[in-house]
Amino acid sequence: MDRPVDPQIAQIEKCISFIKNPTVAALPEAKKFVEDSTVPDFVGIPGDTEIKNEDSAAEQIIKTGKAICRMKMTNGVFGNISARVGDRIIVTETGSSLAELENSIVVCDLGGKPLNSRKPSCEISSHVRIYRETKSNCVVHCHPFFMIANSLLYDEPEIFGFPVIKAEIGDGPNGISSFILPAILEKKLAIVYGHGVFTMGNDNFSEQLKAIYDLEYTLCRDKFTSEISRLLKI
Repeated sequence: MDRPVDPQIAQIEKCISFIKNPTVAALPEAKKFVEDSTVPDFVGIPGDTEIKNEDSAAEQIIKTGKAICRMKMTNGVFGNISARVGDRIIVTETGSSLAELENSIVVCDLGGKPLNSRKPSCEISSHVRIYRETKSNCVVHCHPFFMIANSLLYDEPEIFGFPVIKAEIGDGPNGISSFILPAILEKKLAIVYGHGVFTMGNDNFSEQLKAIYDLEYTLCRDKFTSEISRLLKI
């Protein structure tokens, strides 16, 4: 089955094309892109953020999904979130919108096999590997525009000191799950070239959200928009 293509990619490719080959005809659209690239306020997770059991894990996943969308760090159905509780993984359902996860939570065993009637995210294998080989209890994967843009524009092994891996969606020898470790171990965050970002944490999602937000809007956004602004002379 064909996987949906992140609609952000078309906009990113258009921006990169302008950076590499600026034309007079493209100037108005490029200028508008920079002007519209405002920074949203950071959105924390309200209330008690501790994950104590399966119900609280589901609650925190739902809140985290809403926060990610409010901060414009993913687009629609692109991304997945999970938490480990004992011998269970609580994870978002495949194809679900991170803004509306109330009826899209899957309970899996530690091998990623679903224990209810829902199908887990297509990235479940990466979550499983992180839980099997680390002490982390939370994983977030989302598609921040400027991280993806920087990875495609510069094509370097690191972005601001964070590792960039090149891999295909899912498992298999070329899948993200085969490369996510050891890349994510040192800084608990790894960027997937042209795709998005994975982070891992301990007992709640708060630190992960802040790490993604800071990298996206303090560093990656400024670097990418400055490339365009330089060509616009603004």
